[in-house]
Amino acid sequence: MHMTQENTILIVDDDKPVRETLQQIIEMMGHKAIQADRAIKASRVLEDTDVHAMLLDLQMPGTHGDRLLQFLRKRKGSLPPTIVISGHVQRHKAGPLIQLGVEGIIAKPFRVQRVVEELKRVLAIPRPVADDDDPVDPTQQTVASAPSVDDLPQALC
Repeated sequence: MHMTQENTILIVDDDKPVRETLQQIIEMMGHKAIQADRAIKASRVLEDTDVHAMLLDLQMPGTHGDRLLQFLRKRKGSLPPTIVISGHVQRHKAGPLIQLGVEGIIAKPFRVQRVVEELKRVLAIPRPVADDDDPVDPTQQTVASAPSVDDLPQALC
């Protein structure tokens, strides 16, 4: 369980005041926050950093949040626990987001307590831990077919 340690939470939102508010909430909870104002920046953070959860806006300039989720699923096969925080989620879009692996949806404007509750909930879910010492079965690797971070703008257009 991740609750007993400092977790790294990625905030992906083009609205700087929203990112800063979410960062304050995350730090108040005792965790580390990393901000990204675009999907391409978020994908690079995820490439280089062990992220325990992601707070994701859907409506952003360039690549939208749902397209980032599709890209990450195709590239990595899984996502960090993801909570969508957006003013643009209609009920008919919730199902496809959940199918992509989203574990929570919060409407903007949001209440601080709601963000805290959702983060606690997703961070408390036991996750399989990758053991880097396990031998890798080369027949199970899909590295060659996975798009690279540099392909994000083209992959998501």
